[in-house]
Amino acid sequence: MTGKNHSIGSKIWFVVLATLVAGVGAIAQEAAYEAPPTLSASEILAPAMLRGEHHEVGEGVTSDGYMNFFTINSDYGQFEAYGELALAIRIQEITALAELDELSKTKVFADAVAKGAMSQVTSVKEFAEKPVETMKGMPGGVKRMFKRAKWNVEEGVEVAKDLSTSESGDGSEGDDESTSEKTKELAKEGAEASEKYAKKYFGVSRSERRWAEKLGIDPYTSNEVLTREIKKVAKVDAAGSFGVRLAPIPRIPGVSYVQDINKLVWSTHPRELRELNLKRLAEMGSSEELAVRFLDNAWFSPSVQTYLVAALGDLEGVEKRDVAIEQAAAAVSREEARFFAQAVAMLAGFHRNSSPIQRLVGGARLPAGLTADGRLVFLVPVDDIFWTEGIAEAASGSYSEAGGDLAVTSREAWFRGGVSARCRQELEESGWLVFSEVDFSSEESAGTRG
Repeated sequence: MTGKNHSIGSKIWFVVLATLVAGVGAIAQEAAYEAPPTLSASEILAPAMLRGEHHEVGEGVTSDGYMNFFTINSDYGQFEAYGELALAIRIQEITALAELDELSKTKVFADAVAKGAMSQVTSVKEFAEKPVETMKGMPGGVKRMFKRAKWNVEEGVEVAKDLSTSESGDGSEGDDESTSEKTKELAKEGAEASEKYAKKYFGVSRSERRWAEKLGIDPYTSNEVLTREIKKVAKVDAAGSFGVRLAPIPRIPGVSYVQDINKLVWSTHPRELRELNLKRLAEMGSSEELAVRFLDNAWFSPSVQTYLVAALGDLEGVEKRDVAIEQAAAAVSREEARFFAQAVAMLAGFHRNSSPIQRLVGGARLPAGLTADGRLVFLVPVDDIFWTEGIAEAASGSYSEAGGDLAVTSREAWFRGGVSARCRQELEESGWLVFSEVDFSSEESAGTRG
């Protein structure tokens, strides 16, 4: 081989070798984390949840490493549910749609059309032929809850005003700006947020709330098919006497919090409900500016806001509850808002039925509770959790750094759902105590460790 050919050959082998090394590196990087699996609905759901008279859950269930994503085929269209709790709520709403479908066939509705109260009555099934809620694939979900954020070093809580949230709720962070420019932007965003919130929720009428109560569902549901049907029946109801009594809808395990909070939500105008929540937050020590910022976040419906405020109220005697309000105000999607509210409710359950919490601690996107003996506990309402890049980042980043200036004796992660063997091993090797299948709804609550 000549010198020139030898040089060319060396370059070729270098390229081949570099490609092989890059390939091996990519494989090693990929193997560093778990790929969330595709699950089978028939294997993870109770029979009553899997299918009923008016619905059937699709067999393929996607996981994002934190929550399960379900599709539900029903007599009234196809629906989505992000998380098992959301699935239980959707199934209950489908039962409500079945009740309303039967109601639309009654003489009361026929008389309403005859009297001109309504131009026509379209059955729920007919409307569902052009479903409002179409499949969009896996939502943004709660991944952002485990990412590093910008923090107020002195207070240890997330600075929501340093986060720029898009209308789509993708959680992207804006570029750094000058203080004056950011202040002006925040003032404008605050006014727009307040107007957006009022427009979105204050129009729900007393009659609509009353029918939501009869059906046992959330009057501020994101289920557009159900919202349309409730508006329709409320309009007919307003045209005259409505003596129809609906059969009670069975309670579905996992949605008891909706039933309890809605007792207040059903009977109270959303504007009055907001004032009540503002008063309760002030009693917990929140500033008006912070409380308003949280209450103006339209990703929290009046129902979820009330649920979160009630959970904070259950943390009676716990210091620094404003940490959770600050974090909640930074939510950028409906999924994050619900997830956060459930996390605080789990903390309240831990406080009542396991170990009293002295104070809340910031530093991550979810609040931690510090017990008298120095245990720092995070309550995480996942369906099932795997060793993803996000969890690895959380375990070694902001979640491990939270409370760094406090006398912490242990760091504990309490997961509502299951934890993969790999995830448990990695977390424990990083110094975390891990508990799974947690339920703090009663004094007999328990979690599994190891």
